[in-house]
Amino acid sequence: MVKKKSASGISKAEAIRESLRAIGISAPTKEVVANVKKNHSHIKFNPKTASVDVSIQRRKLRGGSIKAHAVKRVRPSSDAFDVHQLKAAQQFVAQIGDAEAAINAIRQLQALQIH
Repeated sequence: MVKKKSASGISKAEAIRESLRAIGISAPTKEVVANVKKNHSHIKFNPKTASVDVSIQRRKLRGGSIKAHAVKRVRPSSDAFDVHQLKAAQQFVAQIGDAEAAINAIRQLQALQIH
């Protein structure tokens, strides 16, 4: 996280964004970190996470989202019926006259069956 404010009142994120605006948004991470250290000597960088910090602030400046969006894929339904089954159900509903009555008839038939 880059949200913790330092003693001078400017956070690491704000310092990175300020540096990116001054140098240019496409500047290499090492230049951005060096510029931040030069202008704000009190801000400390973890060398392992500096590139992540700079990358997040670049995305924020560009106006993009900083969170990855999950891609939702539509899976085929496991209870998909065959076309012949659907036609048979349609004929059954037509014989009964109403879908609710057909459902009630199926429930009664299911209650009578012994497994």
